[in-house]
Amino acid sequence: MKKSLKIINIFIVFILFTQILFSQVRRIGFEENIIQNNQTNQNQESQSDILAKGMEFDILEKAIDPKSYILGAGDILTINIISAKSKYLIVSISPEGVVEIPYIGNTKLAGMSLFDGKREIVSLLEKNILNSKIDVQLKKMREFKINLTGAVINPGLKIVKPVDRIIDIIQNAGGLEKLGKFNKIHIIHSDSTETIIDGYKYVNNGDLNSNPFIHQGDLIFVPKADPFTETITVSGATKIKGIHPLIKGEKLSEFLHKYNTFSSDISTYSASIIRKMKSGTQYYTIDVMGNNPEIEKKDIILKPNDIVELSKKLEIYVQGKVNRPGSYNYVGGYKVIDYIGLAGGNTSQGNVKKAVIIRDSKTIKGLSTTVKRGDIIIVPRAFSDVLIGEFNILGIVSSFASIILIFISIK
Repeated sequence: MKKSLKIINIFIVFILFTQILFSQVRRIGFEENIIQNNQTNQNQESQSDILAKGMEFDILEKAIDPKSYILGAGDILTINIISAKSKYLIVSISPEGVVEIPYIGNTKLAGMSLFDGKREIVSLLEKNILNSKIDVQLKKMREFKINLTGAVINPGLKIVKPVDRIIDIIQNAGGLEKLGKFNKIHIIHSDSTETIIDGYKYVNNGDLNSNPFIHQGDLIFVPKADPFTETITVSGATKIKGIHPLIKGEKLSEFLHKYNTFSSDISTYSASIIRKMKSGTQYYTIDVMGNNPEIEKKDIILKPNDIVELSKKLEIYVQGKVNRPGSYNYVGGYKVIDYIGLAGGNTSQGNVKKAVIIRDSKTIKGLSTTVKRGDIIIVPRAFSDVLIGEFNILGIVSSFASIILIFISIK
């Protein structure tokens, strides 16, 4: 009896031990499944994140030309391998210019065109994966820094992309300073070569050759015009009043076309050029458009320090020794004396009797002369002001007389 009970106890212990052991195995297997599932989910999530990042396309003005786009550090590529074991890889070019393909090897792509880079990757994979179809795409362009310097509003290091153009980079930096030479933008490349572009050809004529793409390692330099030898002054009916750079040999018509930012009521009849010369000040009335039957259509080559006056349709200019020099609305039948009155009359230094009209590069005298559109009225300095004003001739004579009197008294 005792022996039978002993056998029964051993059997019960064995059953309990087996159940405990089986439950532990099931728990371990369950935990392993959870871990594997978590790892799978993590892998799937990380792959999704990578895919999402890879699908962030840049906004482009047009499709990239694979033969002209140059690969560099930071570019992101996708590799789609279709075979017995298909794979989708996302790779980036390292700072050393190398791309690493898992389980296959490395290859240097920086400096290659996108077209040649794709061929390089396909060639490498086809040697290692038989009977496969391989597709390589550029998914994300790199960003890099370039130096923008010279006569720009906000110079310094700028973050750009290979599809950014030179003029756009300058405009995003606030544009040029007042005397920046927009026609002489220097691009200094990493190999020390230099390209000079004319921004006006792009802005006014849409010439894309004058607005090339930036390249990694480029430096953009905008020179400044010499304010004494390379500028003219613009005034009157225009949005660009002030000092502006002058291109050597530039005609008035070319200058006006270059800026083309006039007021809506600008006169299409003529422009006045005031030029200071050794022989005195010369005045020119230029009818670039040929709309004024009284003026022969002509143009003029601008010179440094010229003053370009652009009239409004109904404006008369009164200058010289008057209380309120400036422009006044044209009134039919008004004479010279009337416009001098509108300008507040002559100052104590002005001689109203010697007032003249500058019209068609000619000088016309007479206070009773009828004024025409675009006329410039000038009230010159009085002779008495010359005697007692700036030159102070009477003061010199007085001093000389005092010296003579002192000499006589000593004698």
